[in-house]
Amino acid sequence: MDVSVDTAGNDEETSENSTRMAYFQIPPPDVLNLNDGSTASNWREWKSAWSNYTLATKLDKEDEARQVATLLAVIGKEANKVFRTFVWESEDDSKKIDLVITKFEEYCIPRQNVTYERFRLFTRDQGPTETVDQYMMELRRISANCDLESITPDQILRDRLVTGIRDAKVRERLLRDNKLTLEKALDIVRAAESMTAQMKEMNLEAGIHAVRQTQQHDGSKEDIPKSDKAVINDCKYCGRDHEKHKCPVFGQTCRKCGVKNHFAVKCQAKSKDRFYLGTTKTGEKEVRSTVTLTMLNEVDDVPNGDVQFLMDTGAECNVLPLNVYQKVTGDKELNKLDKNKRSVLVLANGFEQPIEGRAMVRVSRGTQTHKLVVNVVKGQGYEPILCKQTLIDMGMIKILDSDQKPRVSVVTAGCDPLLQEFNDVFEGLGKLEGQYTIVTDPSVKPVVHPPHRLPVALIDQVQEKLDNMVKDDIIAKVDQPTDWVSSMLAVRKPTLGPDGKVDIRICLDPKDLNGAIKREHFPMPTIEEVATRLNRAKIFSVFDASNGFWQVELDPASSRFTTFNTPFGRYCWKRMPLV
Repeated sequence: MDVSVDTAGNDEETSENSTRMAYFQIPPPDVLNLNDGSTASNWREWKSAWSNYTLATKLDKEDEARQVATLLAVIGKEANKVFRTFVWESEDDSKKIDLVITKFEEYCIPRQNVTYERFRLFTRDQGPTETVDQYMMELRRISANCDLESITPDQILRDRLVTGIRDAKVRERLLRDNKLTLEKALDIVRAAESMTAQMKEMNLEAGIHAVRQTQQHDGSKEDIPKSDKAVINDCKYCGRDHEKHKCPVFGQTCRKCGVKNHFAVKCQAKSKDRFYLGTTKTGEKEVRSTVTLTMLNEVDDVPNGDVQFLMDTGAECNVLPLNVYQKVTGDKELNKLDKNKRSVLVLANGFEQPIEGRAMVRVSRGTQTHKLVVNVVKGQGYEPILCKQTLIDMGMIKILDSDQKPRVSVVTAGCDPLLQEFNDVFEGLGKLEGQYTIVTDPSVKPVVHPPHRLPVALIDQVQEKLDNMVKDDIIAKVDQPTDWVSSMLAVRKPTLGPDGKVDIRICLDPKDLNGAIKREHFPMPTIEEVATRLNRAKIFSVFDASNGFWQVELDPASSRFTTFNTPFGRYCWKRMPLV
């Protein structure tokens, strides 16, 4: 008996399977790059490759949920992070391929920076192994994003300014602005040039910030000028600018010490005590700290008059003008001055002012009397000065060591009116207005972490710290179930607490929660942007908020997201946690 087998159906099925396997062998598009500054052009290329891919593999015939899943599988991690920040009218919209592509379109296209694309076009040179056809193809690809059809003369000047400017940092600042105009570009460049000029001027200015006694070299050796530079600026032997090996002092003898190969202006012979003193001339609006002392007769402590001294925490010697000294002591012939030591005051600009001598004077302030060693100087523009050590000895300033960095704090009589007026912000823990809301992606699965074990030596301290934070309304005990539970970190502070014990900082470890939080993308200002706002500023203040994170309050729903596990139970943050 003959048996016939119908193989037509099997052949069709085999052919369909082969075709489907061929579809799956087509490579998907490359990962979408969102971080190279060409987000818009990268998206256009990726969208075109995705369209070809779906058509070639017949993916567009599949259901939309599968298309979205495939897109998210091939588009890359950075784009997936962006996808999780999208806001949908309904949960089903996130599974519709057209809406997903529209969302990515809205995210990528506004980030097109025409100025940057034209900068790439104008600076793109032919590669060493690149043919002219390959080079032109790349130029056409870049120019497609340059909007050359609507270019204006101002835009041409702006683009040439960005391309040709010398300062690379300013160019970087200009390229970051995707709405840059010629006027705005000029304002930024002018502000940068003005700031550079002001910084140079500030570095060259001489000021009254130091009075220090220095020991000079004995100058006994006959040093010969040597240098490897082609041009010598402010030569250390002659003080002039000249070419290498052409110092005019070579072979000359110093009129001050008799040693060869340097001029007297650069002589470092040890012959005098030298004090560095800045000018005491001040502007009308300058804020100065002064103190009035009563000068006493050295025999019977009878007052000889009041003298107003400048409190200079940078000075290391006391100064008294000659006319003031003669008036308050009656020593017209300067018989009481110690003239044994030859000393000079050296101003910050290099000018040397001889000191007439030193004297011991008695002064009183309130009920206390003190003996001061003063350097008497003759000349115009000087005024009585009290140095840092004298101010410390008289109890007018204190040096406070805090956070391993010594700082000088000037203590003036009475209480600062600013502290009195705003006394409430200098005590306790503050709180800013409003509450912060943490927005999370509901599609991310919550994670519950077990409590970390603590060293035995820290258990009591951590528990005490948690109790104090509950009492201060920073955290709260949690007794009800919560979806998210993070771990707690207990970190030792580098400094001791007010009680002299090691202080503990309680922190949150939200590594899984961070993956679900939708972030607000806020551009941080650059140093150049901030510097342009400081033009002509004269007074600068630095404020440090005490426990700054804790001054931001969380709303109740956000507070539950910050629940953390401890060996003593669960707590949640009512203020912004430290991480």
